[in-house]
Amino acid sequence: MKSSITEYEVIFRNDRSLAPVRLISEELGADVGWDGGKREVSIKKGQDEIVLAIGKDKAYVNGRAIALDCPAVLYRDRTYVPLRFIAENLDATVDYAPRMAVPFERYYYGTAMPVSPGNTIVRYYPNIIIGQSPHS
Repeated sequence: MKSSITEYEVIFRNDRSLAPVRLISEELGADVGWDGGKREVSIKKGQDEIVLAIGKDKAYVNGRAIALDCPAVLYRDRTYVPLRFIAENLDATVDYAPRMAVPFERYYYGTAMPVSPGNTIVRYYPNIIIGQSPHS
């Protein structure tokens, strides 16, 4: 990823992770559009399109309505969307690495950021791992 999800805040709401739509979508090769009048974000990748309206419990994937258990929200001038819903509809996978026990054995170049055995920087919330789906 060009940007790291850890550079942005992740919102945890109703056991769901919401992340900035532009960060996730563009890193997965999609284009993002915003209609301020309708308060809608659109995500396009190839022939596929996802449309979410702020605060609404439905999203549209290629014109088909799909119920959301957590709607998109605006936070600090960014649109946050359900991470798993977006990633999976862009043919990617989402996994969570569990929190590690403290104290940590290694730290990132002498900083206070611990490094996991898998060479990822550990935060105080579980690491979120986004990758391309094996069938993409």
